[in-house]
Amino acid sequence: MDTLNMIISDTLESVEDTVAITASNISEITFDLSKLWNSNGIVFTVIGYSVVFIALLLLFIAFKSLTKIISFNLRRKFNKTAEVPTEKKGFDISGDITAAISLALHLHFEEIHDLENTVITIKKIQKTYSPWSSKIYGLRQNPRGIK
Repeated sequence: MDTLNMIISDTLESVEDTVAITASNISEITFDLSKLWNSNGIVFTVIGYSVVFIALLLLFIAFKSLTKIISFNLRRKFNKTAEVPTEKKGFDISGDITAAISLALHLHFEEIHDLENTVITIKKIQKTYSPWSSKIYGLRQNPRGIK
């Protein structure tokens, strides 16, 4: 018992010494902004954020102007190679031909779908009994052997 009291008293003395040293060091803490800006961490952080935001701004401008550049190039290619027809040639299709084409398309797309049976059947499946989900084996009741 005597050794236990000695260990406890030594531990308490070391705790008191640590608290006293910490209290004296806390009063010496000062806050100086000039030292904060001279540290490398803040400078690297500001430079890093600046680089990321400038890169995002450049990407936004590039993607925004990309559609204009592509449409300008396509317009220029079509203006050089394409002939603009002044009048319609060969677009005179009679109503009979249009009706025949639409009927052929209708019949083709109707054949794609299967005829589905409209009778719905529900089969009951008997599940095997499992005591794992049975509520009668819950532990709310006292088991037979324990009182």
